[in-house]
Amino acid sequence: MTEDMSSQDTTAVETAENTVETVVGNADEQASNQEVPSDFEPLTATYERLRHSTDAAELSEFARRPLPDRSEQAAFSRATALLEAGAGNAHTPLEDRVFLADAVSEYSRQTVHRRIR
Repeated sequence: MTEDMSSQDTTAVETAENTVETVVGNADEQASNQEVPSDFEPLTATYERLRHSTDAAELSEFARRPLPDRSEQAAFSRATALLEAGAGNAHTPLEDRVFLADAVSEYSRQTVHRRIR
């Protein structure tokens, strides 16, 4: 009976290893099949560019850009991170920083109100 148990254990381990290889292989294949847009810039690069930008027009454009719907979590998270970079930049026009503060304040009130209901 001990031999049967070790045989079953070996079969289970081999099956698990094959499953992992298949999943990893499929993920690699899917990643290589996804095309990256030519104008794609990683979030960290965009964040740092905005954080250190001296271009008030570019910073103003990001500050006034509407946020994606919260249900699009990745896009929403990216947009709010970029707003933070712009809001913290001294070259962002004061009226845009005030606009962002008001927008964030309103967003926070709406979020708290939804949670209370």
